[in-house]
Amino acid sequence: MKNFIEVGKTEDEQAEQIKKWLKENGPQIIAGIVMGLSGIWGFDYYNNYQQEQSINARAAYLSV
Repeated sequence: MKNFIEVGKTEDEQAEQIKKWLKENGPQIIAGIVMGLSGIWGFDYYNNYQQEQSINARAAYLSV
């Protein structure tokens, strides 16, 4: 496997290599971050919904 930044390259060559890598992999990185944040939000939303349903069910049971 080739090193991400090869030793012995100039600073400009290394910067260009990083830009190229980000151009190739940036969309996948952003998609992964968006999917991860969406999953966290969805899990939190689901837990809040479950808790709300539980509270409503308890209130309905106690009112009988």
